Amino acid sequence: MNFGKNILKTIYKTTLGVLVSFAVQSISAQTKEIDYLTKIRDTIILSNSDPSKALSLLKNLKTDNPEFPQSYIFSGLINYRLDNLSEVGADLKRGIQLTKDKETKAQFLTSIEKEVTRFLSPEEFDLFQKGYALIEKHESKNALDFLLKAHKLNPKNVKLLYEIGYAYVDLNYIEKAIEYLEKARSINPVNKGILAELQYCYVDLKNIPMVLQILGDRLLIEDKRPNLFHELGIAHLTNGDASQGIKTLTINVKEYPDYLPSYYALGQHFGEEKKDCKTASTYLTYFLKNLDKNKKQIKDPNFSVDDIKKHASEILSNCK
Repeated sequence: MNFGKNILKTIYKTTLGVLVSFAVQSISAQTKEIDYLTKIRDTIILSNSDPSKALSLLKNLKTDNPEFPQSYIFSGLINYRLDNLSEVGADLKRGIQLTKDKETKAQFLTSIEKEVTRFLSPEEFDLFQKGYALIEKHESKNALDFLLKAHKLNPKNVKLLYEIGYAYVDLNYIEKAIEYLEKARSINPVNKGILAELQYCYVDLKNIPMVLQILGDRLLIEDKRPNLFHELGIAHLTNGDASQGIKTLTINVKEYPDYLPSYYALGQHFGEEKKDCKTASTYLTYFLKNLDKNKKQIKDPNFSVDDIKKHASEILSNCK
């Protein structure tokens, strides 16, 4: 296996991007980055024959060039190959944090996913396929028999860890699900599916500090979306931090003026107990005016759209 092939492709593309942008960067900064990328390329090639030495070189590169992401990401992937699993997640996460270009970040995320979800044998893959097929049929209890056997063959396969966690969620064994999903996150903390599933679990357990942590990680890797900022604002409110919750929701309605759930949350906060009826009326009037044409935005598992509409109207009435 030519380890690092996907990362090499990304680095070559990054190098090309550097050369194209030469005109808008200083020559000294340009030379430093090209020199760094050349060393990364050579280290990747070396890693196929001497991964331990490659790790040592990458450690020096992280020290000398802490602003560049490639050395962190590749350190994480080499440690994964060497079964140094406790060293993997922090480096991968730091590498993604440092990657500002959206296309490059997407390429890194894809490369990471491919490396940490490899099947080591036909038997492992066969067991996974049988388990996954049963999950698709909502037979998660039977699926676990196959997935756990596959997991014994390859305990560090993140795909297996995720699917086992998902099966336990489906069976409503939330704490058991968290056990496997957190193992998956410790290896790959930049996987959208793992983070979303963990958020669901921690919401179910009302563990709001962990919900806030997971949302912070999701915002690091996912495209900016109003539902994530809304969930972050609600989590702050639930955690007793009204100031941060209101700030987050207010920013959300300014950046996404058509996203109604944040209007309702703000109106509910200010209107209940008549904290600020004028502000509550502004948000809830807008919410009710636009609700009928945006009903699909309302996804509350506990209340129907009509329930929420009635509640908003009641708050408005009490504020008069």
